[in-house]
Amino acid sequence: MADPATLRRHLRTELRRARTQAGLTQREVADALDWSPSKVLRIEGGQVAVSTTDLKALLQLYKIEDDDLVQRLASMARQSKQQPWSQYRDVISAEVAAYFGYEASAAIIRQFEPLIVPGLLQAEGYTKALLRLAYHLNESTAERHIEVRQERQELLDREAPPEVFGILGEPVIQQMVGGPEVMRQQLRRLLELGTGPVTSIQIIPFAWDAHVGLRGPFTLLEFPEEGPPDLLYMESQSSAAVFLDADRETNRYLNYFWELEAAALDRDESRDLIAATLGGLDA
Repeated sequence: MADPATLRRHLRTELRRARTQAGLTQREVADALDWSPSKVLRIEGGQVAVSTTDLKALLQLYKIEDDDLVQRLASMARQSKQQPWSQYRDVISAEVAAYFGYEASAAIIRQFEPLIVPGLLQAEGYTKALLRLAYHLNESTAERHIEVRQERQELLDREAPPEVFGILGEPVIQQMVGGPEVMRQQLRRLLELGTGPVTSIQIIPFAWDAHVGLRGPFTLLEFPEEGPPDLLYMESQSSAAVFLDADRETNRYLNYFWELEAAALDRDESRDLIAATLGGLDA
């Protein structure tokens, strides 16, 4: 079953398409149903889950009479009301919970990280050290984050996991997060994941000139063909998470990712560099 947040995005796309095909503006929909314009905006923006009653009213207005389509949209509306990751509200924000849900529903995950190992690829010791030293979290809060991380990583062990393409800056494998023993554990995990059929890991070495990745980390989530639009996710220390699903932005960052892919060492060369770094720690 798809994640509720993903279902909301898919449903809003379908409703926007139906309204456009019906030749109606958002204002005309609000007037016809005696709603406030902001209610239509929130529904089509995916900010709220649409009730079954409101969905039926919209579909009648749009003259949607295909029973299979009506049932499919009604099922989406019901399932989208669930609250995923709610048990971790004490340690993760609504934006982060939404991202985890989108991530779990993606068919392809493309991620660029210049400085730290992406969460999906982190070993437990690395996560602990990062939370303690970089984020100054106390032990109990850090343990809750580790629980979240472990549950999130379960998607890599699914029967049909997403394809994961990770591009990392060389500092990711050189920074001694948690000390040599923790980094040995982390580098071994990267080698293990990088030899699997799903995950591709590439490294951009120090020797390369300035590149588009120096702008900062980003993640592109691509969904199955029948799913919602692809999603661009960005966050930084100075601003909240940003989700963008406009084709112009997702296509632009997809081109950035391909540019970084071309600049990076290939999969085998990256594995050799990771293995050499691990060997240096074992020496």
